Amino acid sequence: MKIKTQTHVAAIFLCSVISTAYANPNYIEPPMVLIPKGTFLMGSEHGRANERPVHQVDIAPFMMGKYEVTLKEYGKFVKATKHTPKNESANKCMRFNKKNSEGIGPPITLEEGNWDTPEYAPSAFHPVLCVSTDDAKAYAVWLSAQTGKRYRLPTEAEWEYAARANSTTTYFYGDSKTQLCEYGNVYDQRGKAYIERHFNQAGTYAPCDDGSEFTAVVGTYKANAFGLYDTIGNVSELTADCEHHTYDGAPQNGTAWITDCDLFREQNIMQIHRGGSYGLWSPPSRITSASRHHVGTDLRTSLGNGFRLALDFDHATALHTIDTEFEKDLKAAQAAALTARQRLPKFPSPPTNAFLIEDKETDAIQLRWQTNESQIGTTFNIYRSHTIGGEMEKIASNIIKHTYTDHSPKNRRHKYQIAAVVNQQESLLSQSVYSSDVIKTIPATIQAEDFNNMHNASIGEVTHKETNQPSLTLTGSNGIMKYSWTEYKIQVPKGGRFQLHYNIASASGSKGFNLIMNSLEKGTFSIPNTGGWRKWKTVVSDAIQLHQGEHTIRILAIDNQWKLDWFAFEKVDSELAVK
Repeated sequence: MKIKTQTHVAAIFLCSVISTAYANPNYIEPPMVLIPKGTFLMGSEHGRANERPVHQVDIAPFMMGKYEVTLKEYGKFVKATKHTPKNESANKCMRFNKKNSEGIGPPITLEEGNWDTPEYAPSAFHPVLCVSTDDAKAYAVWLSAQTGKRYRLPTEAEWEYAARANSTTTYFYGDSKTQLCEYGNVYDQRGKAYIERHFNQAGTYAPCDDGSEFTAVVGTYKANAFGLYDTIGNVSELTADCEHHTYDGAPQNGTAWITDCDLFREQNIMQIHRGGSYGLWSPPSRITSASRHHVGTDLRTSLGNGFRLALDFDHATALHTIDTEFEKDLKAAQAAALTARQRLPKFPSPPTNAFLIEDKETDAIQLRWQTNESQIGTTFNIYRSHTIGGEMEKIASNIIKHTYTDHSPKNRRHKYQIAAVVNQQESLLSQSVYSSDVIKTIPATIQAEDFNNMHNASIGEVTHKETNQPSLTLTGSNGIMKYSWTEYKIQVPKGGRFQLHYNIASASGSKGFNLIMNSLEKGTFSIPNTGGWRKWKTVVSDAIQLHQGEHTIRILAIDNQWKLDWFAFEKVDSELAVK
């Protein structure tokens, strides 16, 4: 990826951007950073389908908020305008829901709450939460009227260009996940402990400690090369663009893409937000410079949605007013936050030298490990992957010995990890250990999630209307990701002709997938339009030849727009043609 930036623009106007010091009691002009004009490649070939195709975009110079909009700034707007939400969810805010002791319950819930509810507003210098796209736009319009300047939400292309700051790596500083906590308030070791403690939920987290459980005072992590803070984590930032499932047809001049919006669940226009947040739904893979997220335009949430402002650049806005009182108070709040973080207790060290022993007769799996923790009262938590490459779930806690036996592993390959716990502080997870590949004997129905290996596969849960029972599926924000694959092992006791049955859902139809067996392609299987993402249909293929013995099969997606629940090989009589 190549980026061309004309930095001389910044040099010419540097002095004029940092200019008049003034504090107006009725509003706060946010500290702004001049983003120079340039050309960059937007998107990623390594992310989700909605990050492709990678395309070149030209960006004109503009100004971007140095920080995310704070409660102090937004409060001035509400006080001056008496702004109140007017939609049906007015004065309600989406939040994480506390699941029961068995981990059952909806992950989120809509409850009474607002931007200034104490739970969502730790201090005046934290980013404002529980504001919708409509609220953010109203704030920008109001501030523009007060100052005579055109404040607005940044376009999605402007946001990515500014966040990358000339970088071409996964994150603006590089590719390492362990460094995330230096550059942003992310879903990390401490955040995971907070979410688990308060909501009995967990997910994939960054392997580091950023010192924050919830949102953080803005500007307390390292800035990018343009001088912008918190473009990774804290709150995910609203942009001016509506959602499109891919970048096909995207503007190449940096303007907002607000036409021909793709609908969410075939009915709702969604707004794009970028950067990820402190919370559960922002694992390291979803807070990259290219990651895209969506939210309803009128939805208010504490899950980690906020915004920062952009400003059109011209000679009138080059003379930018600096609110010295706000800057002074913010610096004091930042210093206090950093001091508080330094005083936090450290986490214990993770266990080492983990390995497992499989009992082929009982299917039990015994784990063993060592630890560097010698403190009395050290216990251990055991984690097992839901699926290979998927979320880790805690299956045992308060283990005293350095061994644990999983007597009821699901009939799929698993990853195991162990964490040490000292004084209710949990370590990072140990190195992973894996159970053996699972081999399915044909004929059999194979659940899509029971793969032994995968690349870029996403797992979701669906409840079938016919049975009212939940099951896992291969899925994604735009269906299965093109070029993703899942791999299985099958045992064919007796060769012959078999039909492939596959249970799928699609709102538009798709080219589908290639079936590859032992590295050789067996055929291409298309996906019909089933009438929607929640309407499932079983498709039956022509017959294919399966030879006796053990085989590795791979389902390789050659297109998006479909989901897979299960597939099966059913033997047929000799009259059916071989594909």
